Amino acid sequence: MKAYGKLALAAGTVAMGVTGVLSAAPATAAAPAKASTTATAACSNPLHVYESINYRGAWQKLCRTDRDLGDNKWHNSRKSLDNSISSIKNVDRCTWNVYAWGGYIGNYKTFRPGKKDPDLRNNNVGNDTITSAKKSC
Repeated sequence: MKAYGKLALAAGTVAMGVTGVLSAAPATAAAPAKASTTATAACSNPLHVYESINYRGAWQKLCRTDRDLGDNKWHNSRKSLDNSISSIKNVDRCTWNVYAWGGYIGNYKTFRPGKKDPDLRNNNVGNDTITSAKKSC
């Protein structure tokens, strides 16, 4: 009977160890702050946005519609995209509209597939004003 008791104890210990590992994994995994608007792995042809004119400075990829860019950050930075975009390249197969206000309102500029603008100061949306972006396919 002692052999069965030791076997049951060993099996229980292994089961607890596996359960402990399985339940501990989510606690150590970092959860994204929001659904990934800028996820690079799931986005092969995004809208490229740049902090400075002529496609310079910090950059980021936009993969899907976003009504408020305030919670998106520049690549390798803590600074928000909101009101800080100065040039854009559309390498997507879809059309993008970028808006000066959140919720897709205010002045806007349309970027059809392959279009780009190295200097947003010279158009109606303006430099450092973009707050939302809408993708249409």
